[in-house]
Amino acid sequence: MVCGLCNCWYRIWLAWDDSLIDVDVLSSGSQFIHARITFRALHNPVIITIIYGANEVAARRDLWGTLEALALNCVDSPWMVGGDFDAVRDLSEVCGTSGDIRMAMEEFNSCIQNSGLLPLPMQGEWFTWHNYSASPCNLWKRLDRILTNDIWMLRYPTLSYTCLTPRTSDHSPLIWQHEIVGIPMYAVTRKLKALKPIFRELRREKGNLSHNVQLAKGFLDMVQNLRAKMQWMKEGDQCTRVFFRKIAHRRAVKRVLQINDGYGVTQTNPDADEASPLIKSFTAEDVKLAMFDIVEDKARGPDGYSSGFFKTAWTVMGDEVTRAVLNFFAKGKLLKQVNCTLLAVIPKVHSPITVADFHPISCCNVIYKVIAKLLVQYLSVVLGKLVSPCQAAFIPGRSIGDNIMMAQELFTGYNQKRLPPRCALKVDICKAYDTVE
Repeated sequence: MVCGLCNCWYRIWLAWDDSLIDVDVLSSGSQFIHARITFRALHNPVIITIIYGANEVAARRDLWGTLEALALNCVDSPWMVGGDFDAVRDLSEVCGTSGDIRMAMEEFNSCIQNSGLLPLPMQGEWFTWHNYSASPCNLWKRLDRILTNDIWMLRYPTLSYTCLTPRTSDHSPLIWQHEIVGIPMYAVTRKLKALKPIFRELRREKGNLSHNVQLAKGFLDMVQNLRAKMQWMKEGDQCTRVFFRKIAHRRAVKRVLQINDGYGVTQTNPDADEASPLIKSFTAEDVKLAMFDIVEDKARGPDGYSSGFFKTAWTVMGDEVTRAVLNFFAKGKLLKQVNCTLLAVIPKVHSPITVADFHPISCCNVIYKVIAKLLVQYLSVVLGKLVSPCQAAFIPGRSIGDNIMMAQELFTGYNQKRLPPRCALKVDICKAYDTVE
């Protein structure tokens, strides 16, 4: 819900979303509102002073004195001061005839210095105000700005703001941004970490979201099943040919072709056709296809996010995730926040005693899974020539049942007495995933 307030002179209006932010007004005047802002997800209060300076120099002197007094109470807190000061700090912030403003500049700069304020990094337009005069006396000034104290700078070193082009007002809007400096993969991991307290607060306020989602999905499945049955009863006989064509296409797409030669000879160097897909660069479409190929209900990794979260929010964060993955292949640097895995053990028997009684399951982060899928996609072209023919499982074109059928063939009639003396050895035979090396 959006809330708001204004000072008693109706010159300054402050609006916020009370589901995200708590606002406590500490003091106010005709030219300022001084408030404590608390982000509910972070629980770290900050002090913010919104400014709308008077047009007269004498009236602004009262504002400068007020700011210096407020600074004494913000020595130990992060403090931000922003808005329309109606004053400039340097002649470079004025374009056009503006009279003698040197005294006003000195008073403004003295107030900033005495208050211990520093300018926040700015992007965008340099001038924030224009008189929009049709006469030759056009005037541009930089009247709007954001200042912070040193504690704010230390706590939020990457914050900046953007000065946009004026629209309906003669002043430029100032947009507060939180920039994360670092390689794309680091930026993604930091933003995902910052989302966690917001999700925890949302879960606390809205109750059992997972249960509500399951109820909604169940209702949706029921409606879709009813619609599908009605459509089948109406069009089933007419669409038989279409369904058979889809089945044939699915079988053709799912078919795995043999990549190793028929003689079992290991090739040391791939030929030109095999080398071509190994050296080409990945594209954004490759990253998206790998992400959407991951099953949504797979176990989450250490970061706590599933592939379903990334798929749902792909329009928002898809570009950043893509840059992070492509940056890894370009630079070869994988952060430890991504390259970490949770090892979960699932008991195979009711009363496990030894380690062999558990199934080990590796829970990896989604970005790590995307990178692994892309690597497998390229290596699958030559994987059959790199792995020994004795390895029958987990290789396209081979089957785990091949060795079982081969052993059964060898032992057929093995106990016949007319054959010469012989023996068989069972060496380290175990099921897949019984051990982790």
